[in-house]
Amino acid sequence: EGVCWAHLETVDSSTQTARMLREIGFAEWTRSAGSTLPLDNFPTLRAAIEQQRLAIITRDALPAASAERDWLARRGGDVCLIVPLLNRGTTIGAFLLLDQKRSAFDGEEINLAQGIANVVSSALENARLYESLQSRARALESAYTELQGLDRAKDQFIQNVSHELRTPLIHVLGYAGLLADGTF
Repeated sequence: EGVCWAHLETVDSSTQTARMLREIGFAEWTRSAGSTLPLDNFPTLRAAIEQQRLAIITRDALPAASAERDWLARRGGDVCLIVPLLNRGTTIGAFLLLDQKRSAFDGEEINLAQGIANVVSSALENARLYESLQSRARALESAYTELQGLDRAKDQFIQNVSHELRTPLIHVLGYAGLLADGTF
């Protein structure tokens, strides 16, 4: 017995949804990564995210026809610990642990879950920053390639203009030399 399921969600405040990143446990897999939970159907999760405080819910304390109760039951959990993932004062997700025992999580388990949530928050921020840097690097590479093309076009233009000006100037210089010598 004990923790039977771990679940990691990121929060999209614009759509009021939680998007699953990863879940692992002993129950049947019910959702795939990237699927979303509408926070309107999960008031305890929403409150934990908005208040930036951990929450413990038991299946028996939830209304019989609630999405939260159904979600717990499908994963074989009787109690759920919700730990918000915080980054610079903003909730970016939630770490959920489900337990088959009806007793609440003890202090050590809560401290461990909060420590895991801190590490996961940092990892998610690092991944976001890495993706941002990769995106900027691609943009800079594209801009550099475009500049190289423009530089080649400039060199070709200068070469063409130089050739087009040099040809008539040679004739003008020749006639000017003849005029200067007095032969013409």
